[in-house]
Amino acid sequence: CNTGEASDAFIIELTACTNIVLQGFTIVNDKDLVAHGIKIMSDKVNVTNNIIRGPNINTAVVVDTCRRIMLENNTFRETFNGIQVDRSSYCMIRANLIIGMNNYGIHLRHNNDHNMIDHNIISSIQSTTPQIVAAGIIIDSDWNSKITFNSIVGCQVGITVNSPGESIYLNQFVDNGKHISIQMANTTWNSSPLDYIYDGKKFHGPLGNYWDDYKGVDQNHDGVGDTPYKISEAQVDNYPLMEPINSYTIISSTTQTSTTTST
Repeated sequence: CNTGEASDAFIIELTACTNIVLQGFTIVNDKDLVAHGIKIMSDKVNVTNNIIRGPNINTAVVVDTCRRIMLENNTFRETFNGIQVDRSSYCMIRANLIIGMNNYGIHLRHNNDHNMIDHNIISSIQSTTPQIVAAGIIIDSDWNSKITFNSIVGCQVGITVNSPGESIYLNQFVDNGKHISIQMANTTWNSSPLDYIYDGKKFHGPLGNYWDDYKGVDQNHDGVGDTPYKISEAQVDNYPLMEPINSYTIISSTTQTSTTTST
């Protein structure tokens, strides 16, 4: 493993390693020239409980040609880009605070598959450059990944979807300029049928996402809107949530235990 600090280089670089834990670091760049934060080109790396803070940080974390990377419980704040993922699979981006980027929070960029993005708070992703449309999450080239239980708040665009085959459900979209920008169809916007508790009562059925501009009603009081939420001309969320996701408790059908869907 190599570490280094230089203009437009990576402050920490993990290459050809395995079973590495990177924990408890605070990464800032006090130089005048821009650097990146962490680059990972290894398998089975766990990056947890770190802080990466701008300014003068271009991309907080780059994951390139990896399998089974875990990015969990980190804080990424006010860098230009957040997390960039290329040519990687079975990675988990979980329970991170990603706030104040100028371009994107998370970018699934080239030839990725079977990744999980869940329980993150992605907030205030706003471009100060006119030609850039900033987004909480950008999906450019990815297959069969799941994006669930995220709070995407105050972003120029919530999620930009340029690749088919994703599952995006049980997220909440609040105060974004545009919740979804989509170029590709065949995105799944709801879960499979689940047992869940809403308003003290148990229900069974699919759950979609919470959209703060949804205007539908819920006549049977199951927490799911009676009419779809229109995402684009070709895409709808058929099971929009009436309240933010922490109002729903998902009951595991295999263990019979319950989990509150809070972020």
